[in-house]
Amino acid sequence: MRGGLKSRSQTLSDLSAQASLDVLVIGAGATGVSTALLAAQSGCQVALLEARDFGSGTSSRSSKLLHGGVRYLAQGRIGLVRQALRERSHFVQWAPHLAQPLSFVLPATSVWERSLHRLGLGLYQGLAGSHSLGATSTVDADELQRRWPELKSNHWAGGVAYWDALFEDARMALWLASDAQAHGAHVLNHAQVTALHALGSGGFEVAWRDTLSGTTHGLRARCVINASGVWVDHVRQLRPPTQQASRVHRDTITPSQGIHLVLRWPQGVPEHRHALLWPHTADGRVLFFIPWLGHWLVGTTDTWVPEVSEEPRALAHEIEFLCQEASKVLQTPIDQSQVCSVWAGLRPLAVDPRRAQAGAGGRVSREHAVQVDPDGLINVLGGKWTTCRVMAQDALQVAQRVTGMRWQAPELIAHPDGGSASASPVSLTQPPGLHLYGPLQDQVRATQGADVDLGLGLSEAMVRHAVRHEQACTVQDVLARRHRMLFLDARLAQEVAPQVSEIMTQEGVSNPQLSAFLQTCQQYQV
Repeated sequence: MRGGLKSRSQTLSDLSAQASLDVLVIGAGATGVSTALLAAQSGCQVALLEARDFGSGTSSRSSKLLHGGVRYLAQGRIGLVRQALRERSHFVQWAPHLAQPLSFVLPATSVWERSLHRLGLGLYQGLAGSHSLGATSTVDADELQRRWPELKSNHWAGGVAYWDALFEDARMALWLASDAQAHGAHVLNHAQVTALHALGSGGFEVAWRDTLSGTTHGLRARCVINASGVWVDHVRQLRPPTQQASRVHRDTITPSQGIHLVLRWPQGVPEHRHALLWPHTADGRVLFFIPWLGHWLVGTTDTWVPEVSEEPRALAHEIEFLCQEASKVLQTPIDQSQVCSVWAGLRPLAVDPRRAQAGAGGRVSREHAVQVDPDGLINVLGGKWTTCRVMAQDALQVAQRVTGMRWQAPELIAHPDGGSASASPVSLTQPPGLHLYGPLQDQVRATQGADVDLGLGLSEAMVRHAVRHEQACTVQDVLARRHRMLFLDARLAQEVAPQVSEIMTQEGVSNPQLSAFLQTCQQYQV
């Protein structure tokens, strides 16, 4: 059983002793950690470098759903949906403490609409085949109201119930990174690649900087895979001007922003485990109401943005849009005073910007592409969490063709080593706690401060464990991703941050960057 990640100091030492690598993966989001894991399983010498933290970009800001994509089915993208549904079941079986089936209801305004929904969602289940998470069924108006008593009494014609999967994205990225390390990969966060130089004999000379200490390092790799999500084009520009690829490729990254509101479940209303999907928003996107870690997520918007940001901001009109749309469906209108936290995430859509139209991001597919620049740099574009393993496999198959390396062809395996042994995991609809650590719960429980609660299920022991075994180096690493307090209650995170900083200092972290985190907290508050 895995005990977590090595310390950064140990990883730095191991990486310095490595004369050359087969594969360097840049970016530790869903695609990057999956690529590093699959490459390590294939017998490659692998390093994974992340400029900030594991999953700190798009991959910790998802809608918390592992899904095939109901709206992609409506677009006729059958192959993408079938592939995603197969991959969805892999995560549920591999890490049941982090990915679980979730029941949805889809209301209908007429019998005709209900029949159409039943037909489409029946096909959705059928495409899953043996990977189905549950049966699709028609529910009458009484059953619909029982499952979602908060719905306005609009004389609904019942609805359709179906299944998808809920997950904890930030800890899933960490789980995959840990598995990659268990297979021999060098895994390091806060390690920013600063320069790439293609060698005439093949491969790359790579310069990178430890952003915490400021020290610079170098390495050689026969293959570099750029899995940096919305920062793909930025990484491409790290080569000398004479080596940068000309803009000959049709696909490039055009970021689209989506935000989510986090609400406390109303007092006096029984908590339930059903999610709601509402397909009739003003901009044509579906609206999700998702129970997650003791709170409710409402999302998502779709706004083209001109440039990427490490901390994208929720725009005022996006917040207002979600409140208005949610209030059309719920008995009690939502206002901004009820919002505990709001976050924005950037989708790395693989689309020609000349075809990108404002407000049209919801109609762009999440299919991915793998492109090779003339000097051999491999770039992974687009995609989503559910299909990250497929993206990794495609990237490594391209790497074999480009480099001529003859390692064992990577194959997607059903259950990577180190999966959770928990037979009856606590529901992800419940507040955060030790259950999110899966088979590592006893290790955390045995750590100093296990009985000291800092709020929202975060214990002093969890902070110490994050530093010792999860490469947490800043307060934000702990409160945004090792624990999700920033995403669940930004004001509480702001209050707790000084205590977390002090514990990290006791654990030997010289600069937990408390001031920077307190500023970030302001962006998550309405």
